[in-house]
Amino acid sequence: MPPGASGGAAWDSELTLGEFLVETGASSFPQKICAAGYYLIKIKGAESFDREDIKAALVQSHEDLPANYSRDFGVAASSSLIAQKPGESGQYFVPTTGRKAVESHFQEVPKRRVKSTRKAATNAKGEKGE
Repeated sequence: MPPGASGGAAWDSELTLGEFLVETGASSFPQKICAAGYYLIKIKGAESFDREDIKAALVQSHEDLPANYSRDFGVAASSSLIAQKPGESGQYFVPTTGRKAVESHFQEVPKRRVKSTRKAATNAKGEKGE
């Protein structure tokens, strides 16, 4: 079982964010955003984080920032890697889906939810088809 996984040993509190990203195997920017949020909450003891907290943590650890940070933050949220904290505008946490992804070293990565833009076809009687 990987370090930090449920039932396994906790990650070392002296671990830097850069080391944590390498150890967890976070490769895409949405994965790095999720892992950074997990790191801030589980290792550094933050209650939640916002967009700027993640950006500052990535910059401080000398990670490259994505060309479109806002888009990648949104992808992390739409993939349930991170979620907005209820009742706290602009504050986020790492839900179960994101925790599982980090703790599995991103072997269990959720599929991104895609909004359907296709309308259901109707038959001659006006009934919706599949």
